[in-house]
Amino acid sequence: MDVKVDAQMFKRLLMESPFFLLASLVIIIFALPAKADPPADHDLNADYPFRKVDVLQGDIFTIFFGSNVKNLSANCQSLTQDGSFYLSISTAYEEPHLGKVIVVGVQLKKPRTYNLTIYLNADDPRNYTLGVYTRHLGFYESYWGRGISLREYFVKHAFFSRHTGKWMIIIPLESHVSISPSRFPRLILPTSVNLILLLAIWPLMFYVNSFAFLDTYFRSKREKVSYGRWIIIGLMMLISIYLAYQVYVFLTFQE
Repeated sequence: MDVKVDAQMFKRLLMESPFFLLASLVIIIFALPAKADPPADHDLNADYPFRKVDVLQGDIFTIFFGSNVKNLSANCQSLTQDGSFYLSISTAYEEPHLGKVIVVGVQLKKPRTYNLTIYLNADDPRNYTLGVYTRHLGFYESYWGRGISLREYFVKHAFFSRHTGKWMIIIPLESHVSISPSRFPRLILPTSVNLILLLAIWPLMFYVNSFAFLDTYFRSKREKVSYGRWIIIGLMMLISIYLAYQVYVFLTFQE
């Protein structure tokens, strides 16, 4: 099939679902040809980082390269005739945690098997990071393991370092059917050590808030309590709820 290149892929995803706000930043600023023919060069190095990478249909599989990479081109090919995908490249993207990078992103539209092939030159040793923008962390915990790290909606899969030269990176992608949203939210528990910390912090927050509320309540039965005191108690409870959530996220999703 002909490769489809959609420079507005991430913008369209943003309009369809607010979750892709961060992923939508990977916009095609300088569009490159998505289909690349293998260069006729005997010095070409082949890189097969994985035998197969499982990806959820509709998620954005993303590879971040350092800015020292040159002449990057990419090709995504479905191994069946009815496969469908969007393939995009950004040559000037400022990632908050990685700095200035080159980005290759592919969204697999059907549950099929695909081959993502990337060609590049590197005059200096290069690094690249693989991951996916998703709302379904549980899927990747099942296929990639609990060792994965989550940063907002980006799930990091792996990090590689390679020497200088001309490279061809081949990544087989297996797309799976989208997961229907559950009626009840899925609670992900942290590791045993972090769970102990969580169970120590949460009750302490609950005790402090309960003491402040009950003390103010019984005091109001004996004397007049100002509205300002009640407002402070309410704000303290809201802040405690927010901090409790942040502690849960930190202890659950940080390696």
